[in-house]
Amino acid sequence: LPQIASASVVNRNVEVRFDDFLDPLQEFAPGQITITAADGEVVGIAEAGVGALDSEIADEAAQPERAQRSPAAATLPSQTLTIRLADDAVLRPGVEYRVTVRAIRNVNGLVADGDGSFTGPPEPEPAATPDPADEVSTGTDG
Repeated sequence: LPQIASASVVNRNVEVRFDDFLDPLQEFAPGQITITAADGEVVGIAEAGVGALDSEIADEAAQPERAQRSPAAATLPSQTLTIRLADDAVLRPGVEYRVTVRAIRNVNGLVADGDGSFTGPPEPEPAATPDPADEVSTGTDG
């Protein structure tokens, strides 16, 4: 049965890695996948799919150097479930999230539920502020 091995944030996606290859043709219904913060806030999901999402494949196909990608590549088995967050969804830095997947199917047709956790993205780097000691003296004091 497919079990969640890990989950992580990659750009605007959450990638859930399983210990088994998933059915590449499986479609996901609303509510089949949920992402919930430790405080109970539910994170909106736009789409989910096994391997790369169709929207990502379309973006890659629009780039000339990647236009040669095989159409069959979208249906190859993968151990990764990619979840694209809704446009208005925000993952808060350092917050613990739980991803729950219901009725995920492996390549042999076996179905299981699973959940795993991940931490929101790191805090953004603070804007650099000039250090007064680094200012160049002009040599004129008044």
